[in-house]
Amino acid sequence: MRNWIILGGTAICVMAGSLSAVEILPSEERTNGRTTVLSMKSPSESASASTLSLHTERNPFALATVVADGLAVTKASELEGKVNVYGQNDRRKKLVVEVVAVDDANDLALLKFSGQELTPVVWKSDLDEAFPIGSVVSGSTPRIGRMRIGLRSAESRAVKNRGATMGITATQKMIDLSEEDVEKEGAKQRAVGIDVKQLIPEGPAAEAGLKEGDLITMINDAPTLTMEALSKVMGETAPGDELVLQVTRGEEQLEIKMIAASPSDTMDKFNRNQQMSGRTSRRKSGFSMVMQSDLPLPPEAMGGPVFTLDGSAVGVLIAHADRVTTYAIPSDVVQASVSKMLAEMGDK
Repeated sequence: MRNWIILGGTAICVMAGSLSAVEILPSEERTNGRTTVLSMKSPSESASASTLSLHTERNPFALATVVADGLAVTKASELEGKVNVYGQNDRRKKLVVEVVAVDDANDLALLKFSGQELTPVVWKSDLDEAFPIGSVVSGSTPRIGRMRIGLRSAESRAVKNRGATMGITATQKMIDLSEEDVEKEGAKQRAVGIDVKQLIPEGPAAEAGLKEGDLITMINDAPTLTMEALSKVMGETAPGDELVLQVTRGEEQLEIKMIAASPSDTMDKFNRNQQMSGRTSRRKSGFSMVMQSDLPLPPEAMGGPVFTLDGSAVGVLIAHADRVTTYAIPSDVVQASVSKMLAEMGDK
C-alpha cells in the first residue's frame, strides 16, 4: 500500500509502515562495522602499551608518549600552571611523573615516570616517502586505546609563531601634512600612532587600563606608529611577556604596563571559524615542523602518539588547531628533540 504526502506542491510516495519501523543493517555489511574496528586493533594495542594520561586533581589534561624505559614526551605548554600532576596507564593505575627537560621550539616536555613499566613506541621513519599525503592515521582519545581515525592532509612544514596580543582592535592614525612637508616627505599623510578602537573584555589592555581612543606611540622603547610596526612587535612577543606602552590620551602622556596574552585566550573568542571549531589547543603555532591531519581529537589528547594501521608511530600529537586540522610533531623531529633534551640533562 502506498501513501502520498504533499510537500510544497510536490507529491512524495512512501510505503505504508515505512515511517514506523527502521531496519538496521547487519554489522558485517556496514562500512564502519567489524572491518573498521579490526583495522584499529594494532594501533589500539600500541596506544594501550605506550601512552600515559596526565591528570591534575583527577582531571585529564593531556596524553604522553612513551619514548624509552621510564621516559615519555608530552605537550609542554599544557603543563603550565598545573600542580600535583600524575600519570595513569590504560588501566588507570597511578604513576609518578616528573618534568626533566623542555624543548620550546617543538612544545615538547620530557617526563620521567615510575610506578609501571610501559613499552616505548616503535617509530616509522622516512615519512614523506613511506607515509604520503592521504595515508590513514589514528590517535587515541583521552580514554587510552579508544581510537579515532583520519588522514594525513598536508606536507610537513614549520608553523610560524602567532606571537602575542594586547586584546585590542585598532587602526593606524594618519594626519594630513602641510604643503611644505608634502614636498619634503613626498606624501600627503603621516602615521602618528595606533588608535585604539575596541578593547576585548578581560583582555590584557582592558585589565591594564587602556581606553578606547588612546593613541599608542611606542612599545618597549620601539616607535610604534604604524600597523606594520605593531604587527612586528607583537609577532616577536611571547604570551606572558611584559609590555610597556607610551600612550597619548587627550593632552596626557601616559605609560601603561601590561602582560601580553595568547591569541587563543583573547582574539580567538571573536573569530567565527575558531568558534565553530569548538575547543582547540591553547598553543597551536610556533612549531619547528608539523605533520598535519584531520584527526578529530580534543585538546586533552595532545601529547599522545599518532599511529599507522600497523601500530607504528609517526609522530606526537601537538595541537588541535581547528575543526579539520590537527598537528603532530613528526617522528624524526621527536627523536632528535628527545636526544637533545637528554644531552642537555647530561651537561647539567
